[in-house]
Order: sequence, then C-alpha cells, then structure tokens
Amino acid sequence: MNAPAMPTHTVLVDELQIRYADSGAADGPVILFTSPWPESLFAFRRVWPALAQTGRLVAVDLPGFGHSQGRAELLTPSTMGDFLGRFITELGLGTPHLVAPDVGASAALFLAARHPDAIRSLVAGGGGAAYPLDVTGTLADIIAAPGIEVFEDQDIRATIGAAVEPAAPRGQEPDVWEDYVSSYENGRFAQSTRYVRSYPCCVTCCPRSACRCTSSLPPTTRWCRCPTASTLPTGYPPAS
Repeated sequence: MNAPAMPTHTVLVDELQIRYADSGAADGPVILFTSPWPESLFAFRRVWPALAQTGRLVAVDLPGFGHSQGRAELLTPSTMGDFLGRFITELGLGTPHLVAPDVGASAALFLAARHPDAIRSLVAGGGGAAYPLDVTGTLADIIAAPGIEVFEDQDIRATIGAAVEPAAPRGQEPDVWEDYVSSYENGRFAQSTRYVRSYPCCVTCCPRSACRCTSSLPPTTRWCRCPTASTLPTGYPPAS
C-alpha cells in the first residue's frame, strides 16, 4: 500500500526486508523519521507533502514494526540503535536530521550516544525514553504482563483497529487503517511487545555490577543491554 505522495520501497538490511518511504533526491537537508507503534511510516503522511519541499524525507518501519521484517535480537533499544546506524549507511543518507517518536526514541538516543557524528540533530519523545522509567496505562500493562503469550490470542483487528482509529479513521482512510492493522497480524503484535518489555532493563541507571551497561554513556544516563536478548527466538512471521 502507498499513501498519496508517499511511495514505499524495501531494502535488505541485516538480512531483513525493511520498508521505507523516500521523497527522493532534493536540495536541502535529509530528514529521517522512524515510525510509531502500533502505526507505521504512514503516520507521517499528512506532513509529508509540505516537508518534502524543504529537503529529502525518508521514513522507515523499524524491524518488527509496521511492514518491515523483524528479528527478536533487534527488539531492544540498544540493538535497534545499532540497526538505525546501519540503515543510514545502507541508504547513503549521510548525517540526517532524525525524528524518532515513540518506540524509535530510545533507539535514537542509543545511536546518538554511541555515534554522535551519525546524525545532524535529533527530535525524540515518548516511548519510555526517560529515566527513571515512568509509564502508565496500556504500555505499563504490556510491560507488566507475565509473558508475550498473553497477547498471542488477541483479536488484532479489533484491538489495534480501535487503537489506530483516531489517527486513521477506517471510514475516511481505509487503506491507512488496513496498513496499520495488518502490520501486527500473524503474531507480530505479540512479538513487537518484546521491545517495550525490555524497557525496565534497557532504560535504567543501574550499577555496572548489576547489568551490562554501555561504558560510553555518562553515569546519569547509563543504558544496559538487556541480558535476555540472546535467549529470544531468531525470527517471526513478516507482515502480510
């Protein structure tokens, strides 16, 4: 599916088919957007035409989100930050301005902390990126659930459909609504929760003796590599 003025493509990064939108070469800066959850890169469709007049725009469905293939070991902020760096290199984006709301925020912060020269500027928000971790509502419930199995039997078209309805009303934008909902069918929503469920481990300020923290970060913003990441399964169904 392509929203008006947002043609999509796929590129192979880390042996995964990654969906992205690209406004094409243009004078001006390069701006990279990461899609929110449970939407997709079409979340930026309404600002795309105006911003495309200022430079080159690229929006990406991060691995395991939207209609990009996923792999479980990438579903932590730390490893997703590394992926972002590889995606920027693969597309030859130079040093883009990075706009990373929601689940992209923590990944973008990892990238900026480890490779500050990889991006020109960063706009990040939400997504459990603050320390101390402060989440409420549905996100808190997902993090506190005993396991991802509780999400595997959900009626995705009902639950995700209701969640995205305010942003893409089915009666007015049926193609966008369908793109959002179909992104998380076939078990993909349950798998995608692994990312936010890693927040308590990966978004923390903890003693080095208690976790494998990244040594390059200042003491007030230490983020650790979740020790459970290596035990996760290696793959799950791509978006339909």
